[in-house]
Amino acid sequence: MSQKTKEAKQEIKVKKESSIGTVIFSMLFYTTVSISMVFTNKFLLSQSEAKPSSFFALLIQNSATVLILIFLGLFAKKDKPLLGIPKFEYKFKKVKKILPVSACFVSMILFGNYCLKYVDVSHFMIARSLHLVINVSLTKLFFKTNPTKGSIFSAIVVTAGFIVANLGNIRLSLLGFVFGTLASLFSVLYPIFIKLCLDGKTKETNFTQGELLIYNNTTSLFLLVPLCLITGDFHPSKISLFLTKQFLGIMSISNLLSFCMSFSFIFQVKHTSPLTHQIIGSMKGALQTILAALIFKTPFSLQNGLGNGLIILGGILYAYFKSKKLMKKKVDDKDKEKKEK
Repeated sequence: MSQKTKEAKQEIKVKKESSIGTVIFSMLFYTTVSISMVFTNKFLLSQSEAKPSSFFALLIQNSATVLILIFLGLFAKKDKPLLGIPKFEYKFKKVKKILPVSACFVSMILFGNYCLKYVDVSHFMIARSLHLVINVSLTKLFFKTNPTKGSIFSAIVVTAGFIVANLGNIRLSLLGFVFGTLASLFSVLYPIFIKLCLDGKTKETNFTQGELLIYNNTTSLFLLVPLCLITGDFHPSKISLFLTKQFLGIMSISNLLSFCMSFSFIFQVKHTSPLTHQIIGSMKGALQTILAALIFKTPFSLQNGLGNGLIILGGILYAYFKSKKLMKKKVDDKDKEKKEK
């Protein structure tokens, strides 16, 4: 059987697996888990009696994820990972490659959690709205290409939305804005370093998605332990607060959601595309904002609504311009192939 025939069969198999039902489920799964995670972390970090630091909350969540990965790895065969997760393996010679990924992952979640401590969930999207602006700004730095006019226009729309939403808005604190911006920065850097790991040229620098999940979460633990020691989260007086029924109950839910979040992200991108993920992210932000305003009864003016609308519009426009660019590239590649034949 020729190599082309094998590739064709594999492509058909993927298309059969990614049915409309699977695609819809992947989007709903990610959206539900992501919104649930934000609400749970908000309660955990600002309303529970224990009030753990963001370092400690992330350490527990990561520890639970690693334990689940070890458990699933027990049932995985060498040539057949379970749910894409292989047998648990951690080699220090591969850690150097994963360090930037883990550092960005920890920083992204950490600053996102700190943002939640100072910002209402209904204003969380506003605080983190500079994600697209930072993305466009870093395009030239990392990929040595100039951002397109469409990307620049989309970034301007998002910036306008941010300004409109915050004119006279005293509920978005300066610290909340700073932490939200830092979370946005690392959420842009995170997939860039993931891409570098997935495209490694040697066995030591190349990772499958399952291996990346294992190495990233495990390495993050080593980064978080010293931070928890500095913040005093391991002090006996604090540990006693963490052993209450309320905290353990919320933490258990948070741990499960943490694993589901990692899994749902990969699952959605696998069955859709990064472009679809961008659009779903914008829609999720809008739904999250509405739910937060209803649940927490936080003031949400027409001005806030208009600002959020512009932020979402900017995200959709960015996805639209990017899809046009990708479609044009596909057409150009096909024309090039025809000419070569």
